[in-house]
Amino acid sequence: MAIFATPLEVTLKYSLSNILSLFIGGLFFIPPLVAYFFLIIAAELFEGNEYLFLALFGLLFVLIPVCVALPGGYIIRCLRDRRTGSLRMPGFFGEPVKLLSDAFAFLVMAIVYMICFGLMFALLFTPIVFLPSSPTGFGFIAFIAFMFLFVALFAIVANVLFFTFFISLTIYAAEGSLISALNPVRVIKVLASNPLGFLVTLVLVYGIGSLLQILAIFLITMPWVLFFIMLIDALVVADVYLATERKIGEPGLTDQPAP
Repeated sequence: MAIFATPLEVTLKYSLSNILSLFIGGLFFIPPLVAYFFLIIAAELFEGNEYLFLALFGLLFVLIPVCVALPGGYIIRCLRDRRTGSLRMPGFFGEPVKLLSDAFAFLVMAIVYMICFGLMFALLFTPIVFLPSSPTGFGFIAFIAFMFLFVALFAIVANVLFFTFFISLTIYAAEGSLISALNPVRVIKVLASNPLGFLVTLVLVYGIGSLLQILAIFLITMPWVLFFIMLIDALVVADVYLATERKIGEPGLTDQPAP
């Protein structure tokens, strides 16, 4: 089974075909990033008020999907548009009503996945609470080993959730149903239909994100780098999804083949 429905260079070319839309999408990432850096820089101002700091940080964590809902809705539109054979990204505000509808769907999916992420983090973090605060000897070695295991598991869980989120976006773009997109059985079925293909894509998505994050060292480019990472990763996952459904005959994003 072919992993991708179209060559990667075609997907990359499509993702760069409308610079204005990329610019507009990146603008929505500026407010949460500014707020995040402000909290980090001003953390010492909250000394003695750690709970207030954590509350504000948690509030920011919740507001992030609200800020990027419109770019998320635009990405869903690109997934749908790409499957019709388009070689150029649509205008960002080309269909405002549909954009708002897709943005709402993106927001719902993002919140659900953030709740799952929070639960997974709590599940992994809880054992750390019972570790000694100042371990020595063998206890220190065990502490370091446990922390390394925690970081590794956290990275794996975060990347898997990030990846399955794109699968949910793809399912929504294909079927227009939030229930189907958030149905874990449906997501697992998609993954099980081509496990090797999606495993390769998971590694590719992680590699793309890691590579492009190098550009984010220039803080002024970070909003657009983050938006582009979301866009290209979603397009790559959707392309594998299309290749899989062509093979197994499942209903896809469109009956028209992508070029």
